[in-house]
Amino acid sequence: CGATTFIGGRAMGLIARGRGAGVTLLPDVEVGEGAIVGAGTVVVGVDTSGSIGAKELDMFFAEMAGILEDVRPQRLVIMWCDASVHRFDEAEEPGDLNVIRAKGAPGGGGTSFVPVFEEVEKMGLTPDALVYLTDGYGTFPKQVPYTVIWGNISPPGAVKYPFGDVVDVPKQAA
Repeated sequence: CGATTFIGGRAMGLIARGRGAGVTLLPDVEVGEGAIVGAGTVVVGVDTSGSIGAKELDMFFAEMAGILEDVRPQRLVIMWCDASVHRFDEAEEPGDLNVIRAKGAPGGGGTSFVPVFEEVEKMGLTPDALVYLTDGYGTFPKQVPYTVIWGNISPPGAVKYPFGDVVDVPKQAA
């Protein structure tokens, strides 16, 4: 499934391939028959700024479906953010994303990644990972003590992410 290439196949696959080398993106995750399972809470920040259109949102939904199918987190919290967080959603299975998609993606303004990280702290979440799906053009927060994976849709190397792991979201995921 093309949707799994971001976190399910590429970033999460680093756990399976890197265990002997000491590379771990998500702690306490078991590797099964080609699937990565056992994550607790995964937060997904979705960039809904003015530079993100329907095509990019389709890619983001495909990546969230991949996370749900391959990572199977106990909890997937989705935060929709341009310069502020406009809505929170939770999904347990890929089918939930259809209901969420029907609500629309709120935003369309400028871009700051900071509010998602502030909300994680306010909510008292300790995510196994925060995955931020974005073009990378915005205001970054200070580094946080949990795993951050930037799902980058800009050309590789076009944006300098100040911390975390950067995974280029494949265009065919849409």
